[in-house]
Amino acid sequence: MTVGIPIPNLVYLLAMDGTVWVPGISNTGIANTTEMAVPSGSSAVPWYELNDAMTGVTYRLVVQPCPTVPGGPQGELHIDQTTPNSSAPVQLLVSAPNGVVYFLQISNGILQSGLATPANASCNTALSVLAHNVIQRLEENPPPNGPVFWSLHYEIHTAIVEAMNELMLLVGRPTMTVQSPLNLNPNTVWQMLPKGILALTDIYGPQAPLRKVTLFSLDYEQASWHSDWECDSSNDGPRRWAPVGLNMFIVHPAANASQQVLINAVAYPVAESWPYSGGETIPFSHEFHVLLEQYSCVYLRLKEGTSELQSALPMLAEFYAGAQRMTQIADRRDPLIFSRDFGVMAGVGQIPKR
Repeated sequence: MTVGIPIPNLVYLLAMDGTVWVPGISNTGIANTTEMAVPSGSSAVPWYELNDAMTGVTYRLVVQPCPTVPGGPQGELHIDQTTPNSSAPVQLLVSAPNGVVYFLQISNGILQSGLATPANASCNTALSVLAHNVIQRLEENPPPNGPVFWSLHYEIHTAIVEAMNELMLLVGRPTMTVQSPLNLNPNTVWQMLPKGILALTDIYGPQAPLRKVTLFSLDYEQASWHSDWECDSSNDGPRRWAPVGLNMFIVHPAANASQQVLINAVAYPVAESWPYSGGETIPFSHEFHVLLEQYSCVYLRLKEGTSELQSALPMLAEFYAGAQRMTQIADRRDPLIFSRDFGVMAGVGQIPKR
């Protein structure tokens, strides 16, 4: 049976100044708000409660009006912790202007957005469930008397998380988009990525978005800067940014004082601190679980080496074959399909007939 994505229902949030705003999302997955009149038969509420997907803490999603900024938002989404409400939902579905459905959720106190799929709404498997299956595949003793050869928290849970990281990079799903404020370090263009962030996609300054450039263009394609751009600073803060390496990024020019920006980034599937407890939720749908178990077993058998590792290598080949197949399936379901044609709608290729 195919499970469809529910149609989002508009939520009308009443700001303190009396204006009404509807939480939404841009075509690039950035949470925003739109001022709108309440239609007949509907009512506005001062907040919308959401439970944290990881901690279970209840938050209120509210809109705070801000001064009009040319090209900027006039209503900002904020979250405030409130009294526990076990009946509050975990996600709020919203639609982008292009019709793609996203979800808004709170994870460890941070507002997140991502593509809504049937898996997002139903995936609630804990890390410990797959850990038990991996232990069985390794022919080890399950808790509480085992495992003996591998550490449950330090090795088995870590192997499953590493499998999720690998699968996300191969398949490109799930894509967890995180929006979070970030305080830039003053007087330096070199900045560190926040913990749990895989890659930045956009940075928004107090007045306008920062333009994305590259380290190459900063070094060799100078425009308003020179080859000593690392020493540039400004009282107004940076105007551009560039990714560099795996855990750093550049802002140019450097801010003379501490400045807060809003980042839009792709997060790791599991962003909790190591070692993992086993209660973390796996954001992959159930058909991916066998692939995660296969990769975890190969990862763990590196510790044994010799013939045990050799016997596990065919399982690694099955993992990559499964990831390839899942990529093909996901590409057919994904509404955002890359096209090499200019201004022409292009879908995926037809399934060949046997």
